[in-house]
Amino acid sequence: MTRTTDTSHTDFDDIGTLQENRLLRILHAASETDYGRRHDFAGTGSAAQFAATVPVNRHHTLRSMIEMQRLTGEAILTPETPVFYKKVIGRSGTGRLVPVSPSDRALRARRLDETADAMKQATGFYRAQTLDLSSLTESGWLAEEAVHLTGEKALPDVRSAGDIEVRGYLLALMAMASGDVSGIFSPDRAAFGIFERVLARHSADLVFDIEQQTIGVADRVSPELRKLVKLFMTASPDRLHELKRLVFENGSLSIRDICPALRTVAVDVSFGDFPALPDGVAAFDIGCWLPEAPLTMPGQDAGISGVPMLHDSFLEFRQPGTQEMVRLHELEQGTDYRVHITNGSGLYRYQLDGVATVTGWHQACPLLGFRRTGTVVLAESDPVPSHAQALTAAREALKDLDIGTPFVRLFSGDCPGSFTMIVNRETFGARCQSALAEAFDTHLRAANFWYAHARANGHVAQVTIRFSEVCARPAASFRERHACNAA
Repeated sequence: MTRTTDTSHTDFDDIGTLQENRLLRILHAASETDYGRRHDFAGTGSAAQFAATVPVNRHHTLRSMIEMQRLTGEAILTPETPVFYKKVIGRSGTGRLVPVSPSDRALRARRLDETADAMKQATGFYRAQTLDLSSLTESGWLAEEAVHLTGEKALPDVRSAGDIEVRGYLLALMAMASGDVSGIFSPDRAAFGIFERVLARHSADLVFDIEQQTIGVADRVSPELRKLVKLFMTASPDRLHELKRLVFENGSLSIRDICPALRTVAVDVSFGDFPALPDGVAAFDIGCWLPEAPLTMPGQDAGISGVPMLHDSFLEFRQPGTQEMVRLHELEQGTDYRVHITNGSGLYRYQLDGVATVTGWHQACPLLGFRRTGTVVLAESDPVPSHAQALTAAREALKDLDIGTPFVRLFSGDCPGSFTMIVNRETFGARCQSALAEAFDTHLRAANFWYAHARANGHVAQVTIRFSEVCARPAASFRERHACNAA
């Protein structure tokens, strides 16, 4: 049975009624919103009537209303003013915002605490210190949410450092000095992989920092964060000697080396199968925690996972390629379903990005496995400079050389982290290519720690500057072509 406040007396044989009652409570609360009045929430008395009067929604159908409520504060989708808007990363890599109401925020916090209770009973996650890796990817987790899982013994949050490579460096610095991390929260395999590679790249520098009590990335973090990290950097002489030995013998450090007490990695498996873990370390499935709305969580009984959060949201399901909707108690094992959710944060019959499958049953309640599809499965590559960072570096380099704003195009090179800049020869004039390349390199090193390290070690070449002979005049060119076509 689910670990929720009110499930100890739940009859799972009647989940249809339980779900319908939850829907009616959501509609009653939202009956005076613009959306609620338009779709007669006050007069809706059943799930069937709701399905007949409210259309299926995707983000693009609600986006204008979400933005209107965000900008004006009016009760357009939710009666409560959302406490924040969560960013969901789509397949294209662009972000979209979804509201989170105070009541849904409280529900999510409660379910996270219950998930932590289940993990406490089933694993050794909390035996010593815990480490949160959710800041290393765009998984949608906030610091205030992660702390419900990582508990009071969690190493400090490093989200205030804007660079992912720097965050990984700081986390590694604290974890390896302690040597007493028993649980790691990694919401997806990407975060775990990034942490492994950051550790391998900077092993020698990290050991040097611990020995000298310095922070090699101090110029990239705030004084407040530097002071906080330093509190967790003290290693015993034996611990320091062991780290030095491991680097000398192996050339780099692994997660097992810096976390010898590690017992459990808590993961959201809806992102995909987790990679093999070190011997003696187990993965614990915390459920599916989508930014839009949590969908499943572990059960109270050991070994049960994928319990739908049927007390928090109203769920509808549709087989891909069909329009017929079924409800939670009508699902069949072995069939894939699209999931539509209605919750207290203004999402009504909202299609989630992914596919659910019934993996088993607990009493009459189906257990769900969920695979994310539309949202981007976060890149497992290194945190190379983004195109936005490179464009900013190019703009600052041109400003440093007082070149103005010539026609510039920027392309990613064949090697990750490398770039080619195309500059119009006519507007660039006789300026030195090498000066522009060096200025670009300086700004991109400052913006991205991974790039700075890769350049220092010769793994990435300096930007290539090439010239275009044609002056770009898109508006005039269009007018000329249009005139020629008309003639």
